[in-house]
Amino acid sequence: MDEDLSREAGERIRAARLKRRLSQAALADELGVGRNAVRGLETNAWGAKVSTLRLVCEYFALDPNYVLGLTPRSYVDDLGAIYKVSMDVLDD
Repeated sequence: MDEDLSREAGERIRAARLKRRLSQAALADELGVGRNAVRGLETNAWGAKVSTLRLVCEYFALDPNYVLGLTPRSYVDDLGAIYKVSMDVLDD
């Protein structure tokens, strides 16, 4: 991963964590990894493991391609849009 891509990935992971109002320590506990693993993903402090990135993506229902900056949207964005449309249809 190049430096810019890693920074973007870290920002997206951090945003997902903060949206759920989780600390790095709480997320690490949820994932069963050390707090340094979460911090490393968010800050690119060291080479993050693919397995940790996978856990984070699964936990937050994020598309890994979105996290890595390869696509502009996440699964969560898409699911939110689908939910809104389905609720509008049900209301009719």
